[in-house]
Amino acid sequence: ANGLVIVSGRRRLEFCREQAGAGRDGLVIDYFPAGDPDPAELFFETLWENLAIREFNPVETAEIILRAQDLFPPEYLRRKLLPALKVSGKPRFIERCRAIAGFPNELRQAIAAGRLDGETIDILARWQPRERAGLLEFMAQNRVKRNLLREIVSRLDDLACRDRLSPLAVLDAALAAAGRPPGGDPVAGIRDFLATRLRPNLAAAQRSFAELRARLDLPPEVELSPPPAFEGGEFRATFTFTDSRKWHAICRKLGALAPEMIDELCRRP
Repeated sequence: ANGLVIVSGRRRLEFCREQAGAGRDGLVIDYFPAGDPDPAELFFETLWENLAIREFNPVETAEIILRAQDLFPPEYLRRKLLPALKVSGKPRFIERCRAIAGFPNELRQAIAAGRLDGETIDILARWQPRERAGLLEFMAQNRVKRNLLREIVSRLDDLACRDRLSPLAVLDAALAAAGRPPGGDPVAGIRDFLATRLRPNLAAAQRSFAELRARLDLPPEVELSPPPAFEGGEFRATFTFTDSRKWHAICRKLGALAPEMIDELCRRP
């Protein structure tokens, strides 16, 4: 009511309010006025008060580091602040902090919520504002997990650089190609479109894999799938069964497969 701003000690304030509400009078709340305080002292008090009870999200961490650079000598940052925040002092990380500080509020909220990792942030720092806005619109319409979002952004960036296009133009093409399937989630189609466009031989590899899988004549209960886009990882075979007889029947069928066919199936395109 009197215009004071709490910079530290909120837990003590809430405790006093609770006690006063319980009928305990005479409690004194210490404060210092925010008229002309020492910025370094205010920063120090606020930082360690909050750090004692919680970890900062990436946006808060970026703001803290950039502000601390103006208030404290580099040695204090290197020996005290950065280890306390559990972050690196490498130039690349500092540049990431500057990028986060310059992002629009919607993107900063997504970063604070943990939807974007550091690699994705580094890529978006190179994009134009309207390109980042297009990605934000895509994220608002589709709930994409963090790792998948990193993959999509990385491929958008790779294709934009290779074809000399805007990442937004590539995303628009992917959205048009994927459409909106009955399930309402075009993300899988977008991922496949980007992977195929980035690697034109991928579609042929997928057709070849499907043909070889059909030649194996697997039981209908067995599902066989390659790693996404045939990039690293391992091939996966899973099956369902209802009793021991079914289990042994499927195992016998799998054990009878010719090793040469399995090797051909697992060969990378």
